[in-house]
Amino acid sequence: MAYGSGDVVTRRQSRFFALSIIVSVILSLTALVSYFSGFSNILTGIVNVVVYPINSCVDYISDNIRAIGNYFGDIAELKEENMRLKAENNSLLIDKAASEAIKKENEQLYAFLDLKRDFEKLSLVNGKIISKGSGNFLSVFTIDKGTMHGVHKNMPVVAANGLIGYITEEGPVSSRGITLISHSSSVGVYFSPTGATGILHGDYKLSAEGKCKVSGLPADTLVKIGDPVLTSGAGEIYPKDLSVGTVTDIYKDSNTQTLTVVVTPGTDLINEESIMVITDFERVYEKVDGLQE
Repeated sequence: MAYGSGDVVTRRQSRFFALSIIVSVILSLTALVSYFSGFSNILTGIVNVVVYPINSCVDYISDNIRAIGNYFGDIAELKEENMRLKAENNSLLIDKAASEAIKKENEQLYAFLDLKRDFEKLSLVNGKIISKGSGNFLSVFTIDKGTMHGVHKNMPVVAANGLIGYITEEGPVSSRGITLISHSSSVGVYFSPTGATGILHGDYKLSAEGKCKVSGLPADTLVKIGDPVLTSGAGEIYPKDLSVGTVTDIYKDSNTQTLTVVVTPGTDLINEESIMVITDFERVYEKVDGLQE
């Protein structure tokens, strides 16, 4: 009985001992983990202290690189936007120029239409000036119409603002002409409203100013600065009442006791492009003693 009782005690003690060892191991491991965990935190803190300035520097550099990247990205976008705006502006300028050209052409066409209404029996051929003489004021020109279009020598050429000159050389598809300021030009004219008449012709000196003159007028001729000058219809080239220009100066020749009237043509060949050639018109001849001149 005594042995059996002791055997039971021994087993109980063994179990308690084993349990105690297990608990001790667990507590030891917990303490060890807690210790090393604390040490790890200390190490982490030390590392953070050492690494923080480096991280800050890296972050600063990264932020600046990012900012620089954004800056150049913005510049690229601005350049692209600037190019787009320039393209739009150029397009608008082209549209504006085209619109102004159309407007000018329409105004010229309306002027030619008025001319046609005023001169019902005029026959007209439209054309373009394709070449002009040199100098500030031009005395010669070339148009894109010739004999194939019904244009011939000695036909008048007009612009929207009045008479330009006449054709001097004809060709199949183009023709050359001279303007009112050419020294070779001469036109029968009259001054409105008085009706005084004379011969308008070019002058070497005045042509440099884009002007021409009527000389040899009687001293008592009724004419003043600003008077309109119109074609008189004298001769075979020009119909009557075409606008020529205006009187801009008058002076008296003391030797001959005659007047010289300076005329500025209404057309500026430098700025003219669209023209009309008068290919035919109704000629009116004055009757003298019942006979036609």
